[in-house]
Amino acid sequence: MAWLAAALVCGITLDRFAFSDSHQSIAAWTVIAATCVLGIFSLRFLDTTRRRSLCICSSLITATLVASMGGLWQRASEHRFTNASINRWLSLSPQPVVVKGSLLTTVSVGPNPLANRFANSRSSSTPLHRSRLIIRLDSIRGTNKFHPCSGRVALNVDGDLSALRPGCRLQAYGWLTPLMPPSNPGQPDLRGHYRSLGLHAQINAKDTNAVKVISPSQQIIQPLAARISRNGRLALSSTCSDNTQGLATALILGQREGINESFRDKLLATGTAHLLSVSGMHLAILVAAIASILSLFGVSFTTRFWVILAVSVMYVLVTGCRPPVIRAAILVSILLLAMTFRQRSQPLNTLALAGLILLLYEPTLLFSTGVHLSFLAVATLMIAGVSHTPNSPSVKHAMDREAAFDRLLNKSLPKWRRVANRAWRTLAQLAWFSLLVSVICTPLTWYHFHLISLISAATNVFIWFGLIVALPAGVLTVLLHPVAAPLAWLTGKICHLSLLYISEVVHQAADLSGSHYWLPSPPAHWVILFYVVLALSLLLRTRHAFWYRCLWIAAWSAIALGLAVHKTEIPKGSLEATFLDVSHGTCVIIRDDAGSVWLYDCGRLGNANGSSRDIDTALWSQGIHAIDGVFLSHADADHYNALPGLCKRFTIGCLITPPGMLQEQGEALGPIQQAIAKHRIPVYEVSSQSDNNTPFFRLHDQASLPLILHPPPERVAGSDNANSMVLQWNHGPTALLLPGDLEDTGVGPVTANPRPPYGGVIMAPHHGSLNPSCETVYAWAQPLHTVISAGDRANRPETLSKLAPLGGLVHLTANDGAIRVRIASDGKVEVRHWKTEPW
Repeated sequence: MAWLAAALVCGITLDRFAFSDSHQSIAAWTVIAATCVLGIFSLRFLDTTRRRSLCICSSLITATLVASMGGLWQRASEHRFTNASINRWLSLSPQPVVVKGSLLTTVSVGPNPLANRFANSRSSSTPLHRSRLIIRLDSIRGTNKFHPCSGRVALNVDGDLSALRPGCRLQAYGWLTPLMPPSNPGQPDLRGHYRSLGLHAQINAKDTNAVKVISPSQQIIQPLAARISRNGRLALSSTCSDNTQGLATALILGQREGINESFRDKLLATGTAHLLSVSGMHLAILVAAIASILSLFGVSFTTRFWVILAVSVMYVLVTGCRPPVIRAAILVSILLLAMTFRQRSQPLNTLALAGLILLLYEPTLLFSTGVHLSFLAVATLMIAGVSHTPNSPSVKHAMDREAAFDRLLNKSLPKWRRVANRAWRTLAQLAWFSLLVSVICTPLTWYHFHLISLISAATNVFIWFGLIVALPAGVLTVLLHPVAAPLAWLTGKICHLSLLYISEVVHQAADLSGSHYWLPSPPAHWVILFYVVLALSLLLRTRHAFWYRCLWIAAWSAIALGLAVHKTEIPKGSLEATFLDVSHGTCVIIRDDAGSVWLYDCGRLGNANGSSRDIDTALWSQGIHAIDGVFLSHADADHYNALPGLCKRFTIGCLITPPGMLQEQGEALGPIQQAIAKHRIPVYEVSSQSDNNTPFFRLHDQASLPLILHPPPERVAGSDNANSMVLQWNHGPTALLLPGDLEDTGVGPVTANPRPPYGGVIMAPHHGSLNPSCETVYAWAQPLHTVISAGDRANRPETLSKLAPLGGLVHLTANDGAIRVRIASDGKVEVRHWKTEPW
């Protein structure tokens, strides 16, 4: 079975990466399959006395046939997806549409980020929740009438629609938006994840009034699972506090929307992010608890079999049919069947069968990170749990005698000693398995999440004690709430206390110094080599095989670290500025050939939780793990609110601000001040009057630093925008100007400086504002290239047409993605757009 699964994986992988044209793929796989069928028939005419050769040939031909079937299945799946008619309605900009279709899964409900962002000023009409619905379309209306339509979309609605049941037919109005490709270097391409879910696009609706039920669901099982899920969420919310509600619904029901980003990072840092993804471990704990209770009441094996099977199926449906849970349900079912027929199940073959079923359900799951980690962890546990029988009968006899003596000795001990010994052995085995899984999964988590957790093994051991209580208690709360509310309240409180324990362990572990490190990821081929060599090492049968593997892991880790932190080089004598696409906000990465790395601003609009997402990955993609300094232009949150996230992930040499910026009062500045104090980052204030005796310039190589054109030591009259820090980076005969949100009264002092050379590069003041004072800046700067760091609001014809005659060639991050500007030593400027010319 394992060989068949491997052959299917090879076929799907080859079709994905070796063929770009569907016709070529289908023709190639059809020829290969036909050749294999002929080969199987031709084996009948070979010499039957050579059984070994026949067996090898038939195995190879069968594996090739399975691989070709896998390739054809992958191509058929891709063909169905790409030919869905919804694709013809998609465009780069959102389009208003009315759609009709059927609800496929249970509605996911989480906090409304807009409600949280404006919590202090929120009106009573602002919904507290946001719902996400997966809809299979059957018709769509653009302007005049409905047209037949196929495809799946995710419908995001402000409000709670959890009362809707899978199978009901809906009509919804909203803005149809395509699933966009990455717009920054290093940014993960989420289209693959959405592809595995069968999603083609998303529709954003304003509120629940935009969704109407055309006809109710006629199904039975899925609506029942959805009702259990909704009632369970309400039951857990009523018994858990705000600190544990999100974790409870994620752990019990698989709904992760209630977990805030800060706690997600801590779960990731401690290697406990699997708590958010309902997996085989959750089902195993649940099945073990049910089996123990049924055995306690003397229930027969046949009854236990059907009860456990029914609970497994219902749990899969309630938690959204996630691949890890399906895999675990298949493993449990096969194990129960083997026990029923008194047959011994082969763990790896059973795992391979689960993989085959998943790939037949959706071949693109082969490329899912979550599926990789799930199967890798289970395979590690299965291989580690296999007891190796010695080849020598005498050695085996001696080991049996020693084991018998140990059992006899154990019986002579007092009962409390026997219990203590068993508990210690269980704890040691749990710690060993946790360490093995952490070590084996680390290269994959490092590659995908840029993280090495040194405390994951220990943390998982500690949270296990809370998990084995919280999960059964939470499930009992969900089941008992409709029929026995007092008992549900009691089990809910037990679940709540257990989750409080888990949460505290995670917080303490994540806050330990040196418990984890955020780093650039190693190359993909190096990660693949790690697992290939480790898999081949399983063929070794020597007594030193374990130490060979340890040596390989240590050597691989050392080389991987060197490869990961090696900065990508830029041409000698060049200055490079990368304007990241952070929607309405600013972040510019400035590098020189000496290896210096500076940031100019780091924020975006609406980033209330201080996330540095997209900035992190862009830096890591260049091998950067330390930043020389961050220039903050002024005290608008969309220019600095990503600093707390950056402080957690990178070593920051210093912070450079205009005079008095951090002394201003403001709710958004609080997290910035706390992050600076926690990470002990030195802060330097600079102005247009700063000279070589200023501490910042005295401590750094002035050749790699910019000129400070603005603000003066004393603020100019006007807003923070007027007092933005303006930098001029001179490189050869060309200048790079970064004016922040400069406008109005701040323009005069800037233009009073000597004029920069003609033909440089400027970042558009105030995200491409059409304020008349900005025209003066363009006339003074005489740029050849203007970069607008802004979202879709700046993507208007009047903005681009007005800036073109003033700022030369205009580049917009909302259209072009990240924009890289390289200035050579002779002043020649090269501009590349990430979306059209990725680097």
